[in-house]
Amino acid sequence: IESGDFDFATWKVSQTSIDKNSVTATPGANGSFDLGFNVTSVRSPKLTLSKDIRLWSHPDKILVDINPKDATITKVAVDVMPANATRAVSVTVTPTLTANASNRIEIPVSEFCDPADVASYPLTFSKISFYPGAKTGAVAFTVNGLKAVYASVGGVQDIIADAGDCDGL
Repeated sequence: IESGDFDFATWKVSQTSIDKNSVTATPGANGSFDLGFNVTSVRSPKLTLSKDIRLWSHPDKILVDINPKDATITKVAVDVMPANATRAVSVTVTPTLTANASNRIEIPVSEFCDPADVASYPLTFSKISFYPGAKTGAVAFTVNGLKAVYASVGGVQDIIADAGDCDGL
């Protein structure tokens, strides 16, 4: 979603039941980043990263690739704003994540808008929220990718001009 390396300084961070001074993000290779923070209360802890990023053309889905390491992530919410909406649409996923492995969370664009309605485009990514499990203490995990996926993009394969109708062009 964000091209190049992840630049934590350009994102707004908000949190609930998390020590705001403990939040760290370390950029990795290919747009990945490590997140770390301390959960201070078991009452609905949540870390949210917000940044408006335009998603051009017609993506098919939003992909969140996450390695939870040994952390428990109970929910992930992604907010996307269709062009014809007055506010972002939030989709919350309750994934089953395998520890210490890459896990793909895929959210079809149809969860945010009618993909056939051209007035919905361009979409704008607004924020992503991570909900750690209900225990206090340090939490660390890696986001390997946050991407708009264009699976059905096709292109022109061949253009053939009929020379008989060109009138000398």
